[in-house]
Amino acid sequence: MYGAICLKYVSGAESFVLGISYTFWHNETGFEEFIHFDPYYLGIFVFGFFSIYFSFGNIENAKVLQVVTTLLRFIVTGLMCIGSLYYIDKAGSKPAKVFNWGDQIKYLAQVFGNTTFVFIYHHSISGIIYPVRPQKDIKKMFLYSNIIGTIFLLTEAWLAYFAFSSLDNFCDAKENLHFPCKTSGLYNLNFLDLPGIGQICNFYPMLNIAAVPILNITLRNNLLDVLPIKHYIKKRGCCLFLLNDHKRLVKGAWSAILSIPVFCIVFFTRDVQTLVTYTGGLCGSFILLIFPATLVYMARKKDCELRYNEKNHNKTTFGTPWIMITLIWAAMTIISVIVKVATGSGGGE
Repeated sequence: MYGAICLKYVSGAESFVLGISYTFWHNETGFEEFIHFDPYYLGIFVFGFFSIYFSFGNIENAKVLQVVTTLLRFIVTGLMCIGSLYYIDKAGSKPAKVFNWGDQIKYLAQVFGNTTFVFIYHHSISGIIYPVRPQKDIKKMFLYSNIIGTIFLLTEAWLAYFAFSSLDNFCDAKENLHFPCKTSGLYNLNFLDLPGIGQICNFYPMLNIAAVPILNITLRNNLLDVLPIKHYIKKRGCCLFLLNDHKRLVKGAWSAILSIPVFCIVFFTRDVQTLVTYTGGLCGSFILLIFPATLVYMARKKDCELRYNEKNHNKTTFGTPWIMITLIWAAMTIISVIVKVATGSGGGE
């Protein structure tokens, strides 16, 4: 979860800087030349301030933020699709060779890491599901949301493939800037030269301010439950006000304190793709794939419906083979990332 928050901070700060630079100076360095220091750190401060500010509560208090984030994702994804169609119409289709193993094998870690990273059900799924009534509607909710999300992401990916995949010039080059260009590590940079669409797409990572509080709140609640932090404070007799975590102000203080490691990381790490690869490929493989698959397998062995004589409306129709597929995928992901680390292969694209 720390890795996911760091990704949001870095991408948010980068989009903040580039968005302002291209909007007012029409180049990548205008903002930095104007303020005479690296504006990335200003972006980190702005992003962090608002992210923590909106973390003064619990998951249920962030319902409006969740709705806003969902709408923004649909809008920006739609605009990216429109932008891709524009480039295809303007410059023609630019698809790369579908199977080019000599070049593509280097990026397996990114593919597996990115794929695992987008399985975001770990964002306090229990806290989000619990208020849903009746419980039997949860299966429909997940089914419809997955179908809609899959259609949008497939459309976006295929259009990106036809618009940019064979190009080799970088979008964020300081000289000879030319669009359309190679798919950027921050995909929204591919649309920087489009009036209106470019600004909205480019500022989107900064708008993750609406999504990070969910992560902050979940991280805060999890750490306070798992680690004996309160016991240590009580024993030391210092900062006792932090024990009153039922108050919004104290919740916010905890969010700020537990965000300190994030600032320490993002001040020195600015490669978005590296954060995604390792967070998704290593941590995500365990948290999102291996641990849940193990829990499902153990729960089925206990046959809780028979034990408690109560029907489980959320019981899945997927059998044991799906558990094995999940574990195989996790193993392939971990191996690909380990190979990347050991060989130093691959790039940031």
